[in-house]
Amino acid sequence: MKRFRLIPFGFLPSHWSLTGLEREKERVRYYYDGEERERRLLELEYPDPVERERERLRRDFVNNRIDKYHYECELLRLDGKDNDRIAKADVDYRHGVISKYDYEKIVITEFAKNDNELMRSLLELDYEHGHITEREYRTRVIEMECEDDVEKEIALTRLAYEFGDITEHEMNKRIATARMEPWVGVIDQEYNPNLGINGFGIELDWNEYWIEFLKINGYTGNSDEEIVDQWFADVCRSITSENVRFGGPIPPRNQFVQSASRGDGSTDYM
Repeated sequence: MKRFRLIPFGFLPSHWSLTGLEREKERVRYYYDGEERERRLLELEYPDPVERERERLRRDFVNNRIDKYHYECELLRLDGKDNDRIAKADVDYRHGVISKYDYEKIVITEFAKNDNELMRSLLELDYEHGHITEREYRTRVIEMECEDDVEKEIALTRLAYEFGDITEHEMNKRIATARMEPWVGVIDQEYNPNLGINGFGIELDWNEYWIEFLKINGYTGNSDEEIVDQWFADVCRSITSENVRFGGPIPPRNQFVQSASRGDGSTDYM
């Protein structure tokens, strides 16, 4: 505030030898005190408004009138970087205003060259910081990188097997089906000693392309199971004939293969 003085500044002998800037500064000190004195002295010492504001901020920080965070934020404003997201994020991160994850996310967003690079980098960031599981990460990578639907389905199927969601035979069936290839497999086998030589049984599974393959090769039936039954009976007869040809035992006349559908696309044979 302005101080009341009975004696004008220029009447004091101690001021007579002062000239220029020093004289004006002493005049301010003589007539003003507090914040008004500081403001006027700053205007004299720093004629450039930006440099004057920078010095004012420095003094406010040194004298604990503002904290370091707000001091650095104001410096960004003076430097014309208040809209620079990375510069602001750097200040925010160093002062604990945002997390490392949020900081890295901002940096990635600003520097990504295209949408694909952005999505891949953000995905890696989520995985590195534990926001998604390894399974979710690898699934999304496959979905992003595989442009071919068949190869995508195959990759996701193999991933499901790797994480124990499906069995090996289920994986092989899905892969063959995705490629539109015929597939048939033995998915289980067992032996019941109480049934003697008739106690051996197996469970078969197949895909639709295996049925088409059998139809092309002359097998017919009212259902997929009937078609597979015919084919499997031929396989058994072929094996028996081959066994007999090489001196094996002749099976009883009343022995034959029985089939039982499980209702899930697989069939037991005994």
